[in-house]
Amino acid sequence: MLNPFKDFLKPKYVVGLQVKEGFIGAVQVFNGLKGPEIDKAAFREVSDPEEMQNELRAFLREENFKTEMVITALPASKAFYREITLTLDNPKVVEKIIKFQMEPHLPLPIEEVIVDFLGPGADGSISTFGVEKRKVAEHLSFLSGAGLDPDIVTLDALALLHLYHYKTGGTAEQPAAIVHIDKENTLIEIVYRNRPDFFRVFPDGKQASHQIEETLRLYKLKRPAVLVNEILVTGCESADADMVKDIGSKTGIETSVWRVFDDIQPMLSVPLGLALSAAQPVTKQVNLRKEEFVPKSQVNLRKTFFFTASAVAILAILLTVNVYQKVYYLEKQYEGLQDQVRQFFVDSFPEAGRIVRGQEVAQLEQKFTEEAGRYQGLEEATSKEKTLDVLLQLTKIISEDPAVQIDNLSLEGKDIRLDGRTSSYEAVDRLTNRLTKSTDFKNIKLVGAKMDKRENAVTFNFALEKNR
Repeated sequence: MLNPFKDFLKPKYVVGLQVKEGFIGAVQVFNGLKGPEIDKAAFREVSDPEEMQNELRAFLREENFKTEMVITALPASKAFYREITLTLDNPKVVEKIIKFQMEPHLPLPIEEVIVDFLGPGADGSISTFGVEKRKVAEHLSFLSGAGLDPDIVTLDALALLHLYHYKTGGTAEQPAAIVHIDKENTLIEIVYRNRPDFFRVFPDGKQASHQIEETLRLYKLKRPAVLVNEILVTGCESADADMVKDIGSKTGIETSVWRVFDDIQPMLSVPLGLALSAAQPVTKQVNLRKEEFVPKSQVNLRKTFFFTASAVAILAILLTVNVYQKVYYLEKQYEGLQDQVRQFFVDSFPEAGRIVRGQEVAQLEQKFTEEAGRYQGLEEATSKEKTLDVLLQLTKIISEDPAVQIDNLSLEGKDIRLDGRTSSYEAVDRLTNRLTKSTDFKNIKLVGAKMDKRENAVTFNFALEKNR
């Protein structure tokens, strides 16, 4: 469905920028009516690393790139990658707990890491990425020195993943290996069912054919029944026809230089994927500009302000035109409701005597309170019996796992709050499943789950309701 407001606010130009040792590459995409169009592409070799900032500033100025929206990438070699399986599929809930799910897999404190993820696959697995805050800060500091403040910072492997989605339309069923070679390293990424299924990064690109052979053997251990369908070679050295031929000969798999567009060189595959991922996103985007790294300025602030001002002006006009009509109808409805309440009072409590006009509701509440007081004892007894039933059912469910300890339990009407601790996140998942399967409760929500390092336990908070 077309969304004119979303299209209106979309940045007209998106620049995908890659800066690596000895190399600067950028692709500019124009968001036209027919979709994203490649507007400009350029690269520059830099021999002196000390001059990278000056070279980058001159590169953007001389090539006349429009930095309305800029997206950059860190190398995948600087990231921690894990496949985490959760029983939850609500992105907002996953966003709150994924960092703590990643914590046991990291060699450093979670407070020093930025964590983001891709949407869950069909099997419930979530591709999760963590990068040290120090490395993100260094990257942003370098770009700031060149006069840039990128809107999004992601990973080069995910830029290639988006480019693959763009090329195939998300319909490829068989796995494909994307091999990206540059002066720093060789990245091998196997994409299966439109997800990053396997990563390896090697420091030496001269041994690409042997590295791919070894990677394919390891991937065979992960998925014995699946065969890689093709190998796509891209990056600085991808024009070496002999190397591409050697890879195909040693692996026995169809191998080719990956050119998504004929006029874009393979060495610009990463900046091309970056630009397209922001101009035409097809999946959730991993963005390392989170927490203390959130950009101070928003994309296309001028258009956002113009849209907001226009919307407020239109709304004010509509409200001004209709306000008197609405007041008239509301007054009529209010008078009708007063008459109905008065008649209801007379019919329900004919012995009440004089009814003060305008005080009908207050007098009704007083009469209801008097009548309800007669049955207070019976109501309390009934409530106590139901509470005991609830406690019995919860005790049966919780006692199935001796590792679960309850610290706080509160019942207010149908609402139940359950706080406690256990030995692992898996125990929390098992408790969630048992509560969900019970017919006595509904709307079971895991409000939070967090590792308590001092007590070496996972604390959890549930919110649920009685089913009857």
